[in-house]
Amino acid sequence: MKTRLAAIWVSLLCAVAIAAHADTITVTNTNDSGPGSLRQALVDANNGDMINFDAALKGQTVTLTTAELVINKNITISGLGANLLAVSRAQNAPAFRIFHLMPALTVVMQGLTISNGVAPQFGFGGGILNERSTLSVINCAVSGNSTDSTGGGISDGFLAGSTLRVEDSTLSGNYAGDYGGGIENIGTLAVNSSTLSGNTGEFIGGAILNSGSLTVSNSTLSGNATQLHGGGIWNSGQCSIRNSTLIGNRGMNGGAINNRLGTLEIESTILKRGESGANILNDSGTVTSDGYNLSSDDGSGYLIGPGDQINTDPLLGPLQDNGGPTFTHALLPGSPAIDSGDPKFTP
Repeated sequence: MKTRLAAIWVSLLCAVAIAAHADTITVTNTNDSGPGSLRQALVDANNGDMINFDAALKGQTVTLTTAELVINKNITISGLGANLLAVSRAQNAPAFRIFHLMPALTVVMQGLTISNGVAPQFGFGGGILNERSTLSVINCAVSGNSTDSTGGGISDGFLAGSTLRVEDSTLSGNYAGDYGGGIENIGTLAVNSSTLSGNTGEFIGGAILNSGSLTVSNSTLSGNATQLHGGGIWNSGQCSIRNSTLIGNRGMNGGAINNRLGTLEIESTILKRGESGANILNDSGTVTSDGYNLSSDDGSGYLIGPGDQINTDPLLGPLQDNGGPTFTHALLPGSPAIDSGDPKFTP
């Protein structure tokens, strides 16, 4: 018994020592490299450290000119706000993504804009490549990134094992030459209180390509596009959508959602067709409505849950700042979505 207690005591002391060792490293300039740069901070950081930015950098851009930023430790990168600080590849720089996470890490990014990343040829993730780690992207903007392959904004693993949480964030104007304009997910992805708009996946998944586990809640997918399958979401895994709005997304086979051999569950969600493609196209998968959805078309016959409304215009305003962390589409006066949700719902 004494030996066991001693072992527990030593473990606690080690945990306290590790926690006490965690430091905060402050980035003091916007240079690509050298003392005070973000790249140097990533080199100097130890597991558990936080990297923040001097307030004097408010409104500025960390401009990368040489190579991607490699993360190989458990860290938090805390910016000054997505509208106040950006990390971007220089326009005349060679092609490289912005962040590359090595395997088996836990990383938090918050309060940043991540822009103009270009994955190397046939590379994954124009803005961020998460290589089998756990990544949280909070209060960030991931915009204007691209790849000729998969995952224009973020690639959540080209092999299974990655976990990605996107919260209170915007992914916009990202491009993938193949699949997943906004996000490509093979692992586990949760999108909460976020907006994906104007992303393009050339052939599949304008906003999101999911081959793993995907949860979308309290979020907006607006104006995303693909030539073929799933302007908003292409799903071949498990996908749950709740309390969200999918509007103006376009794709020949499933403007909002293409469910290919996957499992799709949808509840309390507004679907408004874009220029092409039905709101839901199911290709040998399973679609379940948990009710209280509203679709501008017939939902391809799948929206038969309690409180579902089909062939109904939701009467939505434009994508704009309506309060909250991201742009949204407000319900206009007289919208049939007003007071039509689940009466048992409690926030």
